[in-house]
Amino acid sequence: MRTVSILVISVFFIFTTYVATAQNSSHGIHNKKGNHFNLGITLKTVPLETGQDAFSAIAEIVDLLTLNPNTNWFNVDIDALREHLVDMNQLTLNAKASKKLEGNKVVFTVTGEGATLKAINRMVPAHALQLSVSTNWKADTQLNTNGVTLTINSEDSTEINKIFALGFFGVMATGNHHQEHHYQMAKGDSHSH
Repeated sequence: MRTVSILVISVFFIFTTYVATAQNSSHGIHNKKGNHFNLGITLKTVPLETGQDAFSAIAEIVDLLTLNPNTNWFNVDIDALREHLVDMNQLTLNAKASKKLEGNKVVFTVTGEGATLKAINRMVPAHALQLSVSTNWKADTQLNTNGVTLTINSEDSTEINKIFALGFFGVMATGNHHQEHHYQMAKGDSHSH
């Protein structure tokens, strides 16, 4: 059974490579008489994904910086972006978060150790400030010995229900500022959040 599976995968790979090569110049396959066959599929000739997610984010930023004729390469700091992406990884995968509803506010207690604690301390207060600017929420933080308490207030009960449903990690992902923040950080603007 395994041999059959490997054979099927190999045939598929060869076929898709052939189709991709043919589509690269003609968007389809022609037979010997020159008739065009539309396969109804779109294949790329090169992969789009550059690898692991942090590597891909860095690669995307490097491409943007390279395409921008106004990039000041003296100020570019890809290492700072990488450190931030490491913090994002630590926070998302290793932090522990609990939540409780207290009237018109949601209180998140976020804890961790070592590198995770450092990521919590760097990221949560900065994101709370951004949330207070970009939403109708009021977000405050308090540093603790093992993490941060994040309190988010809203006079709108629907918003409170939304915040509670999102939970800590959903709240941290809220907003369309992340991409611009990463770009500005890579350009060397350390105060971009």
